Amino acid sequence: MLFRSGLLAVLGALVFAELSTRVPGHGGIFRYIHAAFGPLPAFLYGWANWLVIQAGALGVVALVLVDHVVMLIGGRGAHISADAQVALAVGVMLLFTVTNLFGLAVGKRVQNALTVTKVLMIAWLACCAFFVAPQATDAVKDRKSTRLNSSHTVISYAVFCLKKK
Repeated sequence: MLFRSGLLAVLGALVFAELSTRVPGHGGIFRYIHAAFGPLPAFLYGWANWLVIQAGALGVVALVLVDHVVMLIGGRGAHISADAQVALAVGVMLLFTVTNLFGLAVGKRVQNALTVTKVLMIAWLACCAFFVAPQATDAVKDRKSTRLNSSHTVISYAVFCLKKK
């Protein structure tokens, strides 16, 4: 399944690479639809994208962010009501909207700070995998595994943690 998903992602990237060489300029999908089908479908796609597609994706990302922050603050078993989760997600979206209303410079600083935080968290997670890995060998031994190296240990520990959910 993972291989097929990766293959599909690569094929999608190749399609967009080909489209960008055939229809040069800015505008992305809007421009490709305009070149292929004319102005009306491109106009309708632009409005649908703005009102439905990007708004829906932003809502899902905000809900996932709230869910992860609740788990980070309250621990693995922490939950809040669905209404509170939606209210916090709306608050997050409004916060980022207001931040961008202050101008490009403020939005850029916030984006840079969040990107640095994300990279540091990924680096921290990678470092933790090496320090936590020796504890994973007990879980792997319970499964009567044979020869292990460090990558097997880290992967086994990740799978073990996911199975505990």
